[in-house]
Amino acid sequence: MCEPDPRNLEKIAVNDRDRSIVEPVAIGQPGMVKFGRPDDPYLSGLLRTPDHEREVVRAQDIIEVQSVPLSDLLAKHGVAGIDLISIDTEGTELEAWR
Repeated sequence: MCEPDPRNLEKIAVNDRDRSIVEPVAIGQPGMVKFGRPDDPYLSGLLRTPDHEREVVRAQDIIEVQSVPLSDLLAKHGVAGIDLISIDTEGTELEAWR
């Protein structure tokens, strides 16, 4: 699981962390990226353009988070094959696939 919003990381139960790998990063091109955090933490997301910042997120605050390519995370954890993957990145799914 990748979760760049610290508010959501706090909600992941300790027992879930024992069964799952949780990475506090965004998926995308490598580097630091702007991440908007509106009141509802489930609507947080990467801010790619000034229009996205103004129109979509209406963020209460903006933080910078680490972004890494999905292929890097898979290699880091020794994942050689995938049976099922779910990508929900609030509008940046195509970038995650790339």
